[in-house]
Amino acid sequence: MLGIHFTAEDLTRVRIAPRPSPLPELHAALMMLGAPHEGLLFGGWRSRLLRALPGAAEPHAAALRAAGLITTTRTGRSVHHARTALGTLPAAP
Repeated sequence: MLGIHFTAEDLTRVRIAPRPSPLPELHAALMMLGAPHEGLLFGGWRSRLLRALPGAAEPHAAALRAAGLITTTRTGRSVHHARTALGTLPAAP
């Protein structure tokens, strides 16, 4: 297991952001939404979100498509959003 140890001097240099940055928060949420191996921790959240998302997500999906971060495929009543190569890159700090 990896251990990280901070000295008292290290802790004096720690700064807390006044609020979360929206883009990294969105990126983290999208990564967890598409992470099936995290079912125990995120399963309930994922199922509630997937029921609520269809109507609410379209404006966001349109913005992500326009930015080249996702592609959307519609089959009957199903809609599948997939990350593009650009969409899988880590968010810049």
